[in-house]
Amino acid sequence: FGLYKLTGPLDLSDSLLVTDVPIVNSLRPADYHVSSGEVLAFTVASSPREDIELKLAVEVRREKLENTPLSLTEKLRLKLYQSFMPAAEGSADRSVREDKLQRLAARLGMSGVDAYARMLEDFENLQERNKKEIDKLLGLLQNDPEAALRFAIPLDEHGYSRGEEGGRFTMQDRGLNFSLFGNLGSGGSGSVNLGDEFYRLRAQYIAAAQELEKNGKYEKAAYIYLKLLKDYDSAAETLHKGDHFEKAAVVYLRYAKNEQAAAECYATGKIYDEAITLYTKLKQWEKVGDLNVLRGEDESARSAYRLQLETEIDKKAFVKAAKLSKEKLHDLAAAQALLLRGWDEDADAYNCLQYYLANITDAKIAWREIESIRKHRLNGSNDAVFLKILSREYKKAGENQAAVKNMAYDLLSELLAAGKISAHRVLDFNEKDSRLRADALRYELKKKRR
Repeated sequence: FGLYKLTGPLDLSDSLLVTDVPIVNSLRPADYHVSSGEVLAFTVASSPREDIELKLAVEVRREKLENTPLSLTEKLRLKLYQSFMPAAEGSADRSVREDKLQRLAARLGMSGVDAYARMLEDFENLQERNKKEIDKLLGLLQNDPEAALRFAIPLDEHGYSRGEEGGRFTMQDRGLNFSLFGNLGSGGSGSVNLGDEFYRLRAQYIAAAQELEKNGKYEKAAYIYLKLLKDYDSAAETLHKGDHFEKAAVVYLRYAKNEQAAAECYATGKIYDEAITLYTKLKQWEKVGDLNVLRGEDESARSAYRLQLETEIDKKAFVKAAKLSKEKLHDLAAAQALLLRGWDEDADAYNCLQYYLANITDAKIAWREIESIRKHRLNGSNDAVFLKILSREYKKAGENQAAVKNMAYDLLSELLAAGKISAHRVLDFNEKDSRLRADALRYELKKKRR
């Protein structure tokens, strides 16, 4: 809008009406914080059980296995082939077999460059179809364990077990859905007498499961353990190896009835809510506390630790209680009080006093505590234990070593006079003194003669 040149001083008070300005309280803005981006805690949400079961379905390609029984003509043809074939399968026998089949083809009037190949294929096909049903299943398990699962039968379940009377096993698609938690198809009613084939079949099931696991197909391997072998622990362990922690936990819960193992699986998989539920049921409060720490629930963790602390005190496990108080509840004073209580009540007294003194880092304070215990906390049952503590403190070779040795000698004389200890205990403070060792031996011998 341009400039205006004043001809004289400008007095704003002549042009502005100014009233009293009120006092306004100013507020200081809050400190500005930028998120560090560091993840302090996280947990994995558990899946609904029905979703787990759906995901455990294993897709297996279904095909009809050629299982037509041999006709009378085919049986005669197979017998004719076998009469020309050596029993062994070595390289030398193979050449003999080829020569005999070629002569047989010529005798039957078969000609052409592929006559031998056609005859060999026919023979092998007839041989395969003439196998015992159990051999077919075993062969399929060896060559294609995934396909064999369609025809496999469970052992010791639904009537399929060794030594039972019943129907003969036949190769048929049993309609299995390959779900670890689904119903197992039976393909018919009644039992099947496997006889000694039970052991062959069981061994091949295990081999097939191991092969599938080796190839990283953990869920299919677990199917064999769970549904065919009824080995629930191996099924869950296999799922655990494949990092299927939630599925392994479900197997432990539903089949093995092992809540402890299931809780460990949930915890490993960081499914903390489910793990905490199980550990709470098992009253393993320290585990509950540890998992609450991992998910950032510090107050819940402290409540759980306090419950575990009460449990350990009730059991007079004062060392465990003190460690929990010091390391998890961060209360060293309470830990020290518990250790002294354990010493006074002769509940693992040696370890209680050992840990009590180990928690004191200042040598002067440690010596004052040793003196106080010597004067006020010894009785007829713990004085020999206190001597062992002195021996341990002496071996630390700190600034209290000479004072500890003098106190130990004073106590040694009292205990020797009372017949509570052996003279050899003096060697705890003089390990390299051979003359003293001899003196201690003579003292003990004289004492025995008396």
